[in-house]
Amino acid sequence: MSIFNWPLGSWLPRIHILTKHTAVLVLVVLLAGSTAGQTNKENQILELNQPVERQLTGGQFHSYRIRLAPNQYIHIVVDQLGIDVVLTLFGPDGKKLADVDSPNGTQGPEPLSYIAEAAGMYLLEVRSLDKEGGTGRYRVRIDRLRIGTAEDKNRVMAERIFTQAELRRVQGTGESLQSAVKEYEEVLPIFHDLNDSFHEAATLNNLGYLYYSLGQEQKSLDYYSRAMDIIHSIGDKGIEAGTLNNIGAVYDSIGEKQKALQYFSQALPIVRLIGDRSSQAATLSNIARVYYSISEYQKALEYDQRALVIWVAIGDRYSEAITLNNIGKIYDDLGEKLQAIEYYQRALFLMRKVSDLAGASLVLTNLGNVYTDLGETEKAVESFKDAIPGVHALGNRKSEAAILNKIGSLLDIAQDKEQAISYYLQALELYRVIEDQVGVKTTLNSIGKVYSSLGNEEKAKEFFNNALQVTASAEEASAPVNFPNANGRKQEAFNYAQALPLKRSLHDLNGEARDLENLMSLYQSVSNPRFAVFYGKQSISAYQKMRPTIRISSISILNETVSHFNP
Repeated sequence: MSIFNWPLGSWLPRIHILTKHTAVLVLVVLLAGSTAGQTNKENQILELNQPVERQLTGGQFHSYRIRLAPNQYIHIVVDQLGIDVVLTLFGPDGKKLADVDSPNGTQGPEPLSYIAEAAGMYLLEVRSLDKEGGTGRYRVRIDRLRIGTAEDKNRVMAERIFTQAELRRVQGTGESLQSAVKEYEEVLPIFHDLNDSFHEAATLNNLGYLYYSLGQEQKSLDYYSRAMDIIHSIGDKGIEAGTLNNIGAVYDSIGEKQKALQYFSQALPIVRLIGDRSSQAATLSNIARVYYSISEYQKALEYDQRALVIWVAIGDRYSEAITLNNIGKIYDDLGEKLQAIEYYQRALFLMRKVSDLAGASLVLTNLGNVYTDLGETEKAVESFKDAIPGVHALGNRKSEAAILNKIGSLLDIAQDKEQAISYYLQALELYRVIEDQVGVKTTLNSIGKVYSSLGNEEKAKEFFNNALQVTASAEEASAPVNFPNANGRKQEAFNYAQALPLKRSLHDLNGEARDLENLMSLYQSVSNPRFAVFYGKQSISAYQKMRPTIRISSISILNETVSHFNP
């Protein structure tokens, strides 16, 4: 799960879309890169219909040799019995051929299909996904081994397209996500014709995830619903629980909180029944997140505390850190600031332990906010300063600018005016780079206030005027766009608005005043008081600068018009 886009001072989500890390069955076929040399000494030979059941601990892997002839099709299944594993197949030359990681947590099958291109001894590696995870068991078996048929070739081809779609999904761009959708849609009927219910359900699940990512929530729910129909028929409880969580996450995102709770609550007894403690803790965290979002803080606290116990027991320090932060946020919002600080500090310690710079930066920001609330300015500034490197490394310029602004505000309160201006100027530069006009305007006003408090009214006036220009520019840019196309007069509004910058640059006050007055009249004619007042006031200002050369009655008429719209 990504934390790159978490807002400042936010609640850290445990999982939006649950099933391991991505809710997507991963089958990656690679043509280069070898880790086959890192095998254990056992390397026992795996035979058709001779399953092997073994115990595996986090950070460990087991290797198996498989002899294949050219054009021989093999289908391997690893049944996970309390541990989450990844399968990797290596060729006779040591090159990695395939990785498989299905979206079913610590329970359910991991299937792998392959047609050999060359004769020789292949190597299958069964590795624990979580290096820090606990101990569990798995059963590995070859259930099909034959000369490849046309159907087998279709299956392998479909899995390769599936893999390509997954790689595009991981890229995460709008274009790559759309391409992934097309590829998943292409293989969906193939898996259906092959009666490959597992891959059909996984493809539907992945399409649900993609449409969710693309903001098409109803389509996402449709695909998840179709996936659930198949999942019930194959009886895979791990994928069932994951998909229920996914549906809950979609409903959560569209504000249907009770439905989200309904689906998360359906998933909870399933993951408890199959003994998948990691998914159990994640589901508890998802429920806590919903309760937090509807301000039921005590219930959120109860579920997060239950999740925390499990994370600690299974040794998942990263998830423990996230949950500690979430509990800190609940205490923060309940007004129990000292409790909040205790949990934030524990979360920060673990974030640093697992080398998560981004997570540490967010926790530091939360700490800074609490210290600000308590009036402990020095500690708040220190926390915000410590957060900057992580936010900067992520390239999140808006969050970085917001933190710099917070530091500037605190230093201003602490009467360190010069340093306050320095941090405000850094924030201003970032806001201008990302073209955040609201941030630019706010920061310009803040700098103006600092200069005013220092008695430097000339400098203060400069920044205040710059802030006003930003406001005017933003309004003028949006005004013609928002003008209704009534009687073809929208183009007329555009013409006047586009002429203003030129007339101002030529210091043509008369032309500027008249265009502003015409814009006021246009917006008055379409009953848009906001922009009528906006342009009317500017027109009055322009006429007043020309006061010696115009009649007072002209300004009075304009004032009456503006007053009519702005009582």
